[in-house]
Amino acid sequence: IKNQLEKSLEIGTELKFLGNRIGIEATYYSTLISDALMNVTLSETTGYTSAIENYQGETGIKGWELNLNCIPVRTENFKWNTLLNMSHYRNYQVKLAPGEEYGIDLAKKGERTDAIYAQDVQKNADGQTVVGTNGMPLWNPYNTKRGYSDPNLIYGLSNNISYKNWDLSFSFDGSLGGLMGSTTIQKMLWGGTSPQTVNKYRDDACNGLSSYTVPNSVALAGGSATFNPTTGEITSDSRTYTTNNTEINYIAYMKTYNSDVYTWHYFKKDFIKLRELMLTYKFDNKMLKKTPLKGASVSLVGRNLWLASKIKDIDPETGDGNLQSPSIRRFGFFLFFLFF
Repeated sequence: IKNQLEKSLEIGTELKFLGNRIGIEATYYSTLISDALMNVTLSETTGYTSAIENYQGETGIKGWELNLNCIPVRTENFKWNTLLNMSHYRNYQVKLAPGEEYGIDLAKKGERTDAIYAQDVQKNADGQTVVGTNGMPLWNPYNTKRGYSDPNLIYGLSNNISYKNWDLSFSFDGSLGGLMGSTTIQKMLWGGTSPQTVNKYRDDACNGLSSYTVPNSVALAGGSATFNPTTGEITSDSRTYTTNNTEINYIAYMKTYNSDVYTWHYFKKDFIKLRELMLTYKFDNKMLKKTPLKGASVSLVGRNLWLASKIKDIDPETGDGNLQSPSIRRFGFFLFFLFF
């Protein structure tokens, strides 16, 4: 095993304007990774399940970061400072290993290496679900690309407002783009604890009735499709369809097609979070004149106070919806004393 080798290039600039009231910092970076250490699955007949080897291909990372700092208002008693941070990065396949057709996460040369492949049901050219003679959706024989995990943009916005002895600071951050799976939602749908499963179809199924029809679906009438065994992409398609009117048992459907998070429980992990809110009062020298203190302040602080997300019941910041514990909202206060 050889050591992993990384070659990096970074270019940046820092600009100040209007007496330092406006500042810009910009950075671009690129990293080439070779001889990466990877776990390789081994046959159990060897007595081991995996081994660490050097990857013979090459991968890379490219990205940029931008900081914008501004003081919109500054007077004798009042000051407002704001900072906006944005960053973007991509992992990609630079070079394939000898004999490889696809690299990391089935990426070809120059493609992203954060692709998500998962099992899915068959769809026609119009995106409708294809069902069989029993009214149940037909599985694709191979995993198909669902999207990418890395975000398109990571951002943060912080503000500090000072008025005489008072300071108010608050910050937001979040990300845009990227997909993540949710075992939490999958288990709720599979077990019937999700509000989405409370409907007349479940009531009918509990009474032994089949009254549910797969929405936006068509029934396979004839023909067939062939798939790329590696990427799951359709290579030829002669399928024909008819209207699907077959009613099925709702509970059987939910338990069959929600048995695995790697089916279709992927969601956009866009979010924005109020990271911190702090209010501080600084005691002036007149108030401390008859005390041994040279300075003192008291602060009230709250963290993780608010979250806006397209995914219910989980915090997308973790990047993993595997039955995670809820995020904790925290409150506290600080006392600061300076004696010398």
